[in-house]
Amino acid sequence: MTASGGPARKDGSVRLLPSETSSGQGPDPGSEKQALSVTQPHVGPAAEGDVESELPGTSADTAVATRHKTMVSLLCVFIFLLEFKPSEPHLTVYLQEKEGLTLTEDQVNDEVYPVSTYVYFCTLLVSCGACELLGYRFMIVSGALCRLCTRALLLFSTELIWVQLAEAAYAIGSVGEVALFASIYVEAKEESFLRITGLVHASSLLAVTVSGPFGDILLKSANASLECLMWISAASVALAIVVLAFTPLPRKQKGQITWPRVKAMFESMRSIPGYRWLFLWWALSSGVYGTIDGWEVSFYARLRPDGVDFNGTLYAVAVLVGAAGAYAPGTAVASRLLERASHVSVLFVVSILGSSILALLAWVPITAMGLGLLPLYYGCWQFMNSVFAATTALYSSGLYALMFTSTAALTLLTMSLYQFVLLNILDVSVVGLYRVLSVLNFCGVLAVALAWRRGGSTAANNGAHTYSRIDNDNGEQD
Repeated sequence: MTASGGPARKDGSVRLLPSETSSGQGPDPGSEKQALSVTQPHVGPAAEGDVESELPGTSADTAVATRHKTMVSLLCVFIFLLEFKPSEPHLTVYLQEKEGLTLTEDQVNDEVYPVSTYVYFCTLLVSCGACELLGYRFMIVSGALCRLCTRALLLFSTELIWVQLAEAAYAIGSVGEVALFASIYVEAKEESFLRITGLVHASSLLAVTVSGPFGDILLKSANASLECLMWISAASVALAIVVLAFTPLPRKQKGQITWPRVKAMFESMRSIPGYRWLFLWWALSSGVYGTIDGWEVSFYARLRPDGVDFNGTLYAVAVLVGAAGAYAPGTAVASRLLERASHVSVLFVVSILGSSILALLAWVPITAMGLGLLPLYYGCWQFMNSVFAATTALYSSGLYALMFTSTAALTLLTMSLYQFVLLNILDVSVVGLYRVLSVLNFCGVLAVALAWRRGGSTAANNGAHTYSRIDNDNGEQD
């Protein structure tokens, strides 16, 4: 597809889709090709409707491609610097020991950390349309500035209220990250969705992998203070903002959210049975992954042998394998696999494998930890999440920010539901939390996979969209 959203013919002309004509109508729900082709209007120099200036091979087309490549490259550097936080694993201790603050552990857990969760959810609801109405640049820059405010407040706070404001600023900054992940698709060609998704997700995870051990080395070998780590984290965020200043982010887009576009997005998803099952699987398992990751430290602490603590290394390896899993779908081998088979069926195979690994972690944790199964679970999940993100971008009718803020809110809701029911109502232990979620995840994924298979070959065929092709009518391959 061209950057304008219209599939290119062999002769180089651009065919306008029904949703791009003056009628303003969405695609025919029964037409898979149209549902897959509805994307947002071109955002580059030809955004005023000059279709002729967008022809492949022209200077405008080349400029858009170069601009997008530069943007993705700089955003990978930006997200790496933004997530490079050597102070993060030690935040609880820092808040308890900071001079002039000295919060108790109960205050940190009950009065500080929940603030970010509540603010994040409320901000997501408000920002579902803000990215489209105000523009990606505004949301991303605002989010980065909020992250810098977070570091400043954590460094200079002397009262509980300022720490709570820091958590609120962090949550708003996280919404800016959602806008960032959505913005990478704005000027991208359809066949590059998997590759750029893997690159940006892997950059974020790689920063987490590197920053944790880096902070530990400074603390143990260089006798650095926790405040020193906090200053390093703040400097990294400041440097990320400098990189962002030179990043050619998508320009402001007006009139993106309209009822025909929202309707086209839902019709796109409804017309692809395989995607409906994929979305159901993701809604179930994303909350499981978020909860497993959030409680990993507590889970390990309950099971570790006396006097032995290698969780920092274990978690770093797990996130590193997760980064490799996120990047893998964009590689040539994975692309060929997804091209030859339905990506939905591939994902279900990988998800069942990941669910089985999670079950082993929950029920025979010592053996599973020793075998290094935690990193394998992270790798499976991140592989599936990258493919899901790229697939969602295909069916979002160009409303990338609206779609991704909605899925982020759904993840937060399922995580909150799991934790509220299991920890507050049923009062299970952390080990029990892992076990219940492993059973729920395995049975849920298996049930969805069987239900999808019962749908017959129609769902499989409709779900098998290949990322390397440009358009079936052309018969061209990337």
